[in-house]
Amino acid sequence: MKGISRKLSLSILAFLVFSNHVEATEQIYQTPAALIPTEIPTTPIAGLINPLLEAANPQLLGQSLGQMPLLTFIYQTQQYQILWRDKQYAGQVIQLLAQADQDGLNPNDYHLATLQSLHLNLQQANQQALEPNDQSSAAQFDILLSDAVLTFAHHLHNGKLNPAELDPTWNYDPAALEHNATSVQLLQHIQLQTIAELFEQQRPQYDLYGQLKQALARYRAIAERYPFEVITIDIKSIKPGMLHPAIPLLKKRLQQLGYSFPEITNEAFESSLEREQTYHLAWVETIKQFQQHHDLDTDGVIGPATLAALNIPYQQRAEKIKINLERARWLATDLSQEFIIVNIAGFELFFYQSGQLNWQTKVMVGTPLNATPVFKSQLQYLEFNPTWTVPRSILKEMWHKILNEPDYLIKQQYQVVQNNSRPVELTEIDWEAYTARNFPYHLVQQPWKNNALGQVKFIFPNRHSVFLHDTPQKRLFNSAQRSFSHGCIRVENPMELARLLLNDDANWSAQNIAHVVASEKRTRVNIKRPIDVFLMYWTVSVSGETVSFHHDLYQRDYLLLKRL
Repeated sequence: MKGISRKLSLSILAFLVFSNHVEATEQIYQTPAALIPTEIPTTPIAGLINPLLEAANPQLLGQSLGQMPLLTFIYQTQQYQILWRDKQYAGQVIQLLAQADQDGLNPNDYHLATLQSLHLNLQQANQQALEPNDQSSAAQFDILLSDAVLTFAHHLHNGKLNPAELDPTWNYDPAALEHNATSVQLLQHIQLQTIAELFEQQRPQYDLYGQLKQALARYRAIAERYPFEVITIDIKSIKPGMLHPAIPLLKKRLQQLGYSFPEITNEAFESSLEREQTYHLAWVETIKQFQQHHDLDTDGVIGPATLAALNIPYQQRAEKIKINLERARWLATDLSQEFIIVNIAGFELFFYQSGQLNWQTKVMVGTPLNATPVFKSQLQYLEFNPTWTVPRSILKEMWHKILNEPDYLIKQQYQVVQNNSRPVELTEIDWEAYTARNFPYHLVQQPWKNNALGQVKFIFPNRHSVFLHDTPQKRLFNSAQRSFSHGCIRVENPMELARLLLNDDANWSAQNIAHVVASEKRTRVNIKRPIDVFLMYWTVSVSGETVSFHHDLYQRDYLLLKRL
């Protein structure tokens, strides 16, 4: 949990804050520094909790308790007494839990219906406060509310699902709950009646999360306000200037999604119907905007792909945003001051400095058969004019060309080397005696402008041998769908990225970098400050008020939504 599980020093700080507060007011709760009782008191809460300690799936009133070890620890430090004494404020906390769907989470995961029922019963009993008594309902309510608050806070901070169970390449470490510090902070927020502040602290603090929340609310409102019907056309595509009866429906759909159309005032039409059913040239930019926000070719033509995107139901769009709110919760909160995020599904790279987006560029990623893995690492160095050792899997694809084009390796500046890196003359090799599978040598492409890695690569250690690099195939960046690689990430503007990362204009200005590249000499430059690299998979991204929906390139959305 954010701010309460990083280091023990934070626990001590929270303890001091809490102690100072309760010295100035009535000390209702014992601090977790108090000794845990050697004998269990005979309170209603103790009578409910202790029989559950050995249970594989502890439940209370049919509700699974998700934070049982922490819950037990907290109640032990408080002598198994009631924590939620203020009935009115407890009701306000239940209302906060009822709003969990605003974060794309399910309020039923936080015992909502049971808590509401218990709270109503306690109110009807006309109790003045939720004090310990011989009625078990108050104890049941207290335990369930504590568990709900802890579980919701945990889900906000780490996500509801374990991403490693969905993707074996995932290596992000979730924040652990340090019991003493968590106890201090929970008790403090209960006494100060600031549970809403606790929840806000647990939410990811970078811009994307808040923007996704706003987008979720917006698309849910659209889905609730406007009926949705599939739009069909009886021709392959509608081009600018064409007349079609579906045009008014398409325009209305786009307006509901927030797109605007310029008024048509300077064109003559035989009838108002003709005006309404014409795809006006002035509307092309609006269609192109929509296409850009859905990773479609921005040709302004309303073809099958554009029509399919327009026919995505509003509720389905909201569900897609919900999926990506969960993914956003998986991103670590203890980020370096500078970090790189590659959104695989969006074919984009973002460079952050001091927590703010500083620069972004297009990228290419792995095909569905060679999916770029999701993981985190830290940038170690970059290398200008790199060599490229051809992986065995790619050698299989090249083998036919090698055998049938005698000068291919020479033209592409490949060198054949042994395992000890000793060069082997091409004429010494009986190529017909080998296949790509049993070829005993390695192919190493030398530095030059058409090297497969381009003229710079960016290395961050990982077990997948994945890295960022330049590419000679610049034209492919013009494609809306950019899944062309074998798993590595090709960067559209790698020299500018290198300049930003080196952050040393005296020695590594754009001019100096160009000079080094022109030398065609391998030049390694170590990165001396921490720069985290996160390879993420987000099928929705937000820039300002613009929401972009990306194709589910690796077919991962459905399983995540099902698990949510």
